[in-house]
Amino acid sequence: MCHNLVNNESEIRRILSIPIESDDEFADIGLSDDENFELPELFENDDRILNEDIDDADDNILNYPVYFSKENITNFGSSTSQSPIVIQIPSDVQSLPTASVSPASSFVSQIPISKNRRSTRKRIASNNPKTKNIPKIKKLDPIWRKGSFSQNPEFIKFLGEKPMPDEIKEMKSPKEFFCYFFDNELLAHIAEQSTLYSTQKNPEKPNKITINDVRHFLGIITMMSIVHLPNTRSYWSENTHNKIIRDCMSVNVFENIRRYMHFNDNTLDLPRDDPNRDRIFKVRPLIDTLNKKFSSVPIEENLSLDEQLCPTKAVSYLKQYLPLKPHKWGYKLFVLCGVSGYGYNFEIYTGNENKEDERIIHNEPDFGATGNIVVRMTRMVPENVHHKLFFDNYYTSLPVMIYLEKKGIHTVGTFRRNRFPNVCLTDDRLLIKKDRGYSEECFTVVEDVPISAVAWKDNKVVHVSSTFVGELEKNVVSRFDKKKKTTVIVPRPKIIEVYNKHMGGVDLMDSMIGRYRIIIRSKKWYMKIFYHLVDMSIVNAWMLYKKVTKKPMKLAQFREQLAVELCQTEMEIKKRGRKTKESLEKQMLEDLEKRKKRTPTAIIPSTQIRLDGHQHRIQFEKIRRVCKLPKCKFQSFAKCTKCDVFLCCNKERNCFDLFHYT
Repeated sequence: MCHNLVNNESEIRRILSIPIESDDEFADIGLSDDENFELPELFENDDRILNEDIDDADDNILNYPVYFSKENITNFGSSTSQSPIVIQIPSDVQSLPTASVSPASSFVSQIPISKNRRSTRKRIASNNPKTKNIPKIKKLDPIWRKGSFSQNPEFIKFLGEKPMPDEIKEMKSPKEFFCYFFDNELLAHIAEQSTLYSTQKNPEKPNKITINDVRHFLGIITMMSIVHLPNTRSYWSENTHNKIIRDCMSVNVFENIRRYMHFNDNTLDLPRDDPNRDRIFKVRPLIDTLNKKFSSVPIEENLSLDEQLCPTKAVSYLKQYLPLKPHKWGYKLFVLCGVSGYGYNFEIYTGNENKEDERIIHNEPDFGATGNIVVRMTRMVPENVHHKLFFDNYYTSLPVMIYLEKKGIHTVGTFRRNRFPNVCLTDDRLLIKKDRGYSEECFTVVEDVPISAVAWKDNKVVHVSSTFVGELEKNVVSRFDKKKKTTVIVPRPKIIEVYNKHMGGVDLMDSMIGRYRIIIRSKKWYMKIFYHLVDMSIVNAWMLYKKVTKKPMKLAQFREQLAVELCQTEMEIKKRGRKTKESLEKQMLEDLEKRKKRTPTAIIPSTQIRLDGHQHRIQFEKIRRVCKLPKCKFQSFAKCTKCDVFLCCNKERNCFDLFHYT
């Protein structure tokens, strides 16, 4: 059978066209990183393979592509100041086969053909005329070689951040920094859409919502994030009320605003069965505005891309399950953060973001579901400024790393071995038996881009790949040895140190949001996302405040001051001082009108307070009220100071004792 396949060219083409089962664990829910890759025709004229020149004078030095000048490379990896990378190859390591795999007959037997063909989806994209303009992704088949890889610092030196805008430099108070993101234009849009929504829901009695109402609403929910009570009405209760919240607006006004809070016109939304429908249409203006504001701040050198969760257990098709997160259920977001925790860009996962129209506009290849996320999130990163991007194995793949490196964005990320074809690292079953701290490295050059892959044995085996740093310049870290029951010193590769130092930007933002999260229950899924975006804006505003003003302020203090400033903005304050003759006459008329209306009855205390027999004292008032003893219809001047009710207390009737002792 194999002999017939080798000699029959048409049979070879048929086998190569059979869809290979993807090893990607996300293949069932979306496109894998390798699904849209096209195999070259019989690998003819394949210039992507790294060939070695055996005739070189020194076998220990790799023959580089054109991008790396031979004149800059000397023996044993030493280099001049103009050399971009330095590579050292151990002399005891044998060279890899130098023959190219271009003959199709020698490659047929190496293709894994799946017996269980789950990937039977038709490739409709190949017949779509729109996709013909999208650049094709070649099937990568690099040759790896054992050795050490390090980048010359001069060629990856960060060219610096842009200057801070003058608008941000002039800000001083927490409210000004927060209102840079939630500006008057966005607040006016929210007020307009909320009023429109209330009109659509109740045309006979619409609820007019102003910009000031939205600003007060933001201040109240910010105060609620640091002062937690059982429910929202507790903040207006007589015993547990918050003075700032109570003086800002009444509870009925607050609940009306929360009921009709809206961000987009429902009449413009597409039907649910429309394939072009935006699943987060209700919050799309809010997302676009905040992303534009977040990215207007100068971008740091080291960036991290990771997942974030907006926790909820509400019934929604957008809800995801992430078992490694502290809150396992919620709405998933992809966030691009700096090492300081500032968020520059975010995207809410809906399951239909992998659209072709955007890739055609930006002339971007199709890297699959996870690869396209990285490309979309890094569109706002300046090119050729030598930013460093860190991500985990969810996003790492060779085509994405090569694409970003050509744009001048260097990458570091953990990887899965099935995504790195032909990588010549020792099998994990053998590495796990090595001593703690053992590491090895291999490298390759694909399309003039050097890529290093390092395996390190700690508690488990860790695989990390990079385009600008490798294993060289190892350092040591302390670890606790369970067998010896003491602390030991373990060697650690340079790439692991760089990854651990700069990867935690998104996790840092998560921790700052989680400390004082806005926790308000709602049956509307978009309100939960709205509260999460407010939390992200507050954290970003706090970061800017510390960076611009150089004043240390804790996050809780920043939230408190921000809430007070928002609640007291254009709030109606009662005038103090001596009343004029006109104001006295006006007050007398108001008192007369109040007397005509029936005043609300006093609240009778609970039985435990009424019968406790402690601190119940009589106080005589200037006005009379109806006695609160049941079936007593007389009026009395006597009042209980603790129960705050009027009771008869004279020679004829002693309702005071009957009320407190029976």
